[in-house]
Amino acid sequence: MKETDLALDDLPKGLQAVYDYWRGLGGEELRCGWEQFDLSAIPSGLVPSTMVVDIGPAMEDNRYRFWGSQMTRIHGGDMTGKSPYELEPREMADVLYKNHEKVIEERAPSASIFEFVKAADTAHSHRTLRLPLSDDGESVGQIVIVVDLTAAPPEHKQSLLSGD
Repeated sequence: MKETDLALDDLPKGLQAVYDYWRGLGGEELRCGWEQFDLSAIPSGLVPSTMVVDIGPAMEDNRYRFWGSQMTRIHGGDMTGKSPYELEPREMADVLYKNHEKVIEERAPSASIFEFVKAADTAHSHRTLRLPLSDDGESVGQIVIVVDLTAAPPEHKQSLLSGD
């Protein structure tokens, strides 16, 4: 697995629509809470690959509030109510921990390109957008995570396959 930062100016169309929606609700100023954020406002093709994490007092207390149906197919089970840091493979859980910690500390959105090697030497790439929600304008109460699975094959396919 390889993760690369994705500039918010370079989001694909669907993720850009979600980002613009969040910004329109005051997300950049932490004025968008869970009650204001409407999952049905997300482009319908992205809802199945959307997740919402409730933020607890400690990172280990974070739990999935919403786990899209496509994520169940990808990960082999429903994670609703479970910790994001229980996901397999462990490397993915560790990356999620760091990404969530960054969003919570910086109280700002972030985006990434994830590239994976799957069975039979196939490569997969997707874009992920993470948006902080806040009910009090100070602390992050939830993180909305939207994954665009329609990305083109990774540009670094050969280096992924060779392990570089």
